[in-house]
Amino acid sequence: MDYIAIIADDLTGASDTGVKLCKKGYKTKVALQIDSINSLIQGGEILAVNTGTREASPLEAYKKVYDVTCHLKDRGFKKIFKKIDSVMRGNIGTEMNAVMDAFNINLAFVAPAIPANGRYIIDGYLYVGEERKEKKYVPEILEKTINKKIETIVLKDIRAGSKKLLNKINRLKNDDTIIIFDTENDGDFAIIAEALRNFNEEFVLAGTSGIAALLPEIWRLDQEIYNKREKTVEGRHLFVAGSFHPSTALQLERLIQNYSCHIVIIDTNEVLKNPKEAIKTIEKLKHSAAVSNRPEAVIIAVDTLLKKDIIPNESNGEAITDFISQAVLAAIDTESFETLTITGGETACSVMNALGATGMYLDDEIVSGVPVGRLIGGTANGMTIVTKSGGFGESETFIEVIKYLNNKRKVVIGCAI
Repeated sequence: MDYIAIIADDLTGASDTGVKLCKKGYKTKVALQIDSINSLIQGGEILAVNTGTREASPLEAYKKVYDVTCHLKDRGFKKIFKKIDSVMRGNIGTEMNAVMDAFNINLAFVAPAIPANGRYIIDGYLYVGEERKEKKYVPEILEKTINKKIETIVLKDIRAGSKKLLNKINRLKNDDTIIIFDTENDGDFAIIAEALRNFNEEFVLAGTSGIAALLPEIWRLDQEIYNKREKTVEGRHLFVAGSFHPSTALQLERLIQNYSCHIVIIDTNEVLKNPKEAIKTIEKLKHSAAVSNRPEAVIIAVDTLLKKDIIPNESNGEAITDFISQAVLAAIDTESFETLTITGGETACSVMNALGATGMYLDDEIVSGVPVGRLIGGTANGMTIVTKSGGFGESETFIEVIKYLNNKRKVVIGCAI
């Protein structure tokens, strides 16, 4: 099988996209950062790479993505999927340019929808949520950062069938062209995939986890089924929430209402004023290990998430994230946690770095956009890890996570270490 790479600008994007392929039987790993690529490459696999460029300047983002694409190309990766943010954050056009330039390809297709997570593209507009009140015009967003002709193929043309869609693509394609696909449901994705499967020219494909599930069909990948094994989950669950998104706050509230939880709230203002506050937080975590009525889950969360009257200090996000990572490291050193669930791409990356991990194996998807896998390397090597973007999931998402992890106290594991 050809090497296939996914390039994402944050960790949760890399993992929630890669898991779509893992579920279809492909060996899939996530590289925590660019330096981890060489140590994770083996034969016949999918590698998802986190470039960490969501908040980078356009110049820095272009250079990083161009360099990593060239490196992957030199290491035998023939197909690159450029994962983009589902609400169009980051340097989307700039990073697409970098991939196209590295492969010297002048045609790209973009499919930004994720119907399963309430992201729809209709007439070129991105609608977020079932009520579809929030919308953004995708061509306008791309035009700001990419100097290419942009076309949109609307639902009417897609639903005419794959043959007519292919004819439409052939009429629109030209040098330096970006073609955006409308998508409202998985049936639309299936038609797009069939048309691209029969398109005979080189192209770059960009999108979200929605279209990523169909990469094997689009690129005619041979399937590599791997033997499954089981790993017993005996310890408790550690949940880490460093994201300020209201969706995560609601998910935590529902978790606390339904399960016994020990909550450690991080005072963000105190952390910024007095870094020694870490000692108090670590003492709280050590106390949670000693209580006789052991809760099923321990939650480490920022106060801005659980106390609505506190305004997030986003300018100091990096310092707070670093502190969260040290708290998690102390918790895992103190307690026999078997699973780690992290919300927020920057938080997940920082925590995994603190643990000394180089990446993660992907094993399964609990609900759409919430992958589960195992850490590679570091002090928590082999530990079960769940990652989730801050804005993903319904109110019961964390309940679904803990139910999955508790199911017969076993997690089905796919890729052998």
